[in-house]
Amino acid sequence: MKKNSSIGSEIEITLPAEASPEELRRTVARKSGSSGPFRIIRQSLDARHKPDIRWNYRIAVGSPPAPPEPERVLPVIRKRGAGRAV
Repeated sequence: MKKNSSIGSEIEITLPAEASPEELRRTVARKSGSSGPFRIIRQSLDARHKPDIRWNYRIAVGSPPAPPEPERVLPVIRKRGAGRAV
């Protein structure tokens, strides 16, 4: 388990592709020793070995949930001399 003072501890977990969210919660609780809050930092699908496809997770344990990211509004770009948006 890796320690990071700003978010608590980080753990890495690998589960089968068909694993349920409940199985993820149980695995996090077992590996971290805590059934408290956790946050998925990174989730990636490992399909290098086709019959054995797995999810790789990096989990922050003991950290409060991250606030939602604000919506970003993209500007409308107009061509010079044109009266309509591109």
